[in-house]
Amino acid sequence: MNYKKRIIIYNLLGNCFYYSGFLAIYNLIRKYSKKKYLSILMYHKIQENIDSHLVNATPTQFESQLNYLKKHYKIISFNELNNFKKDSVIITFDDGYLNNYNVAFPILKKYNSKATIFLTTSLVNKDDFLTKKLINQMNNYEIEFESHTLTHPDLTKITPQELDKELSLPIRYLKTLTKKDSKILCYPYGLYNQKVVNSAIEKGYKYAVTIDFGLNTLKTDKYRLRRIMMNPEENLSFFKLKLTPLWSSLRKLYHFGNEKDD
Repeated sequence: MNYKKRIIIYNLLGNCFYYSGFLAIYNLIRKYSKKKYLSILMYHKIQENIDSHLVNATPTQFESQLNYLKKHYKIISFNELNNFKKDSVIITFDDGYLNNYNVAFPILKKYNSKATIFLTTSLVNKDDFLTKKLINQMNNYEIEFESHTLTHPDLTKITPQELDKELSLPIRYLKTLTKKDSKILCYPYGLYNQKVVNSAIEKGYKYAVTIDFGLNTLKTDKYRLRRIMMNPEENLSFFKLKLTPLWSSLRKLYHFGNEKDD
């Protein structure tokens, strides 16, 4: 199934499940389930022009999503992962674009929402990326900064010495900059293997996130946490469906494809 057809089907399904009332009934029934699910949402940029693959929502879409999340989910930080509550969400941004401050940050503040930005630390102060001053300003709010490595390489294809540098230097950099310990790793391009996982554990990382699609439970491997990539071409109805275990089950059943490309 090509990309455009898939988006059309996703949005139609979202509308059908939402406007029929089925999604509301499903969520009501699910309240009586004891199983806990954690959704980790993945963004890069929030902007009106969605031509770039790095744009995951327009400002209007992002605000609508936050409004929905604040009403129906518990938005938490990675510090609360040890015993997260039912229907929890973590909001993440990859790379550390200047856009995160100019556009996303005011909306996050409006909804008193937490978020985590995974910084590629060699890009701090570079064009189109966050500066140290802005990072400190956001750090004083409820925005956490964690490691997206030093230079954003494919960690599975570099030498052990390079891997050591890519994982260890951001920890020291972020400690100096934010006065907080960095303990979360975001794998560049979502690529990792057991060698990378072992190195992350050795460096003291407590968790690591992938771009593998899906929800997380208390049993999910801490170094293979799944995320849900946001897509500006998907409507709000599908966003509501996408965060549920129902969608994960439907996706497996019908083999809708790999959403890493969404």
